[in-house]
Amino acid sequence: MIQIDEIENEIDEAFARNGLVNLACPQAMWTLLSFLEDLNLKNTVIHPISVDQLQESTDMLINCVTHPLRVIYQKSKEVLTPLKKELIDEHYELAYEWLNVAKHYNQYCSIFPLLRREKLTFSIDDGTLNVDSWRFGDKKYEAYNRIFRKKGIRSGKYLDPNEIVSTLMRAVTIGKNNDFEFHLNPKIAKSLIDTFSEYSNDRYDLPDSWTGKYFTFGEYKKIFTLLQALLYGRYVIRVKLASEGLIGCGYTSSIWVVSKKELINRLARYSGFDTELIKKIIEYLTFGEVGICHPDVATQPLIDLRNGFYALSPFLFMNSNVERNLCALLNQIGEEKEIYSRLTNQKEEILRREVEQKVKALGYDTKHGEIGVTDVDIAIIDHDEKICVCIELKWFIEPAEIREINDRSKEIEKGIRQAKILLKKFRDGDNQLLDQVLKISKDYTFVAAVGSVNWIGHSEIQDLEIPIVKINHLLDKLNQLGSLELIVEWLRNRQYLPIPSVDYEIKPINISVGKWSSTWYAFLPLQTIESIGGTK
Repeated sequence: MIQIDEIENEIDEAFARNGLVNLACPQAMWTLLSFLEDLNLKNTVIHPISVDQLQESTDMLINCVTHPLRVIYQKSKEVLTPLKKELIDEHYELAYEWLNVAKHYNQYCSIFPLLRREKLTFSIDDGTLNVDSWRFGDKKYEAYNRIFRKKGIRSGKYLDPNEIVSTLMRAVTIGKNNDFEFHLNPKIAKSLIDTFSEYSNDRYDLPDSWTGKYFTFGEYKKIFTLLQALLYGRYVIRVKLASEGLIGCGYTSSIWVVSKKELINRLARYSGFDTELIKKIIEYLTFGEVGICHPDVATQPLIDLRNGFYALSPFLFMNSNVERNLCALLNQIGEEKEIYSRLTNQKEEILRREVEQKVKALGYDTKHGEIGVTDVDIAIIDHDEKICVCIELKWFIEPAEIREINDRSKEIEKGIRQAKILLKKFRDGDNQLLDQVLKISKDYTFVAAVGSVNWIGHSEIQDLEIPIVKINHLLDKLNQLGSLELIVEWLRNRQYLPIPSVDYEIKPINISVGKWSSTWYAFLPLQTIESIGGTK
């Protein structure tokens, strides 16, 4: 692997050669984040794209911007040069170039871990890293993970900026340099927080009472939601001013640059929390803090400009899955890992109760219980038709990077082994399973499956006897079909999977960083996401 190490190092070094690195850290960070806001404004307002395209673009931008931010964090000058909040064409162009290269670099971040795990074969030809072996694998399962909604359910609530824009604009002044100032006060802050909380609370699933080492999930979510609300207000103001013809569309004020002291004081005033608690939550939120070696703006979106100020991007905060990213963060922190592991066990119990409630509302019986070496997490039973579907429930953080896939695959494989034990016990007529737990007879149609909240693994871990499906997808389909018999057919025939050339296609993409080029792939949906995987 020495040759691979050398190539990877060359690509890393080539990616890091961007002129923004030569600027002072505050200027480089601010420029990159401000450019990101411009891209978001273009995608949502100036030249709006479809909802599905926007979701894909948002995920891509968050993944990609992390890479240059890491480089700036490691290499940029730490000096107290005053921050110039102005459009500097040269800097803007550097940010544009870097994010474009980051799209290619991000693909290499998938390729090299796979090469090290010998999941890909490769050859080298005069600056070209050939990894064409990806073309020959079964991509249906990966397509399902990437294309189908992570939870299978969307919140029915949407924010209407027209409800608050007039109130917000009364707190805005326009500067002589076409910048704007948003004068926050407790009344406006409360209006924003109330509006945003009503929208966002529907998207939270984990108990507020869950407690890490320093704060509860509820405390963390309250502070994060508060920040999202304030930044949503800034975004709405910018959109309004841009629509009215403000020169530069408010570029220079798109990022909230706030002193550390002011941010802490505002959060304390608006939340009622003790300042020490707020400082700890801010520490966890800050890019590269709490010992994170490879920081990610998805999990730590608060940027320390290293000059006494923070930079807060509306785009990064508003598009964060708060609970998922908090879980991912806690799972990387030594003193939080054990606590988090216990909480995941609780979550699977909560998930079981949620599934039970939905299934019973559809008129089916449910059972669960211990049977020695394993448990029945939940069984859905139709006694009239004599059908039983036993589901091993899995709840874990969806892998965001290739390096996380191996750990998550082991969790799925464990679920498959547990499901196969249940299947064997049924075939053997095990008394404890049939009579004591399920209370069914051996003439029932029996299916064992794994139901994961958000990820079903790739093709190499699938099993011919044990289907793996996203649990909310299964419940939505059961509600739609109204028949457990049809669900059995849907599972056994893998009808939940997208169909190549019908639901999606694999698009080869050429990537290049420095002198090295390769070909990798992306998934292109051919239908609406709601149609994929047999949801219609």
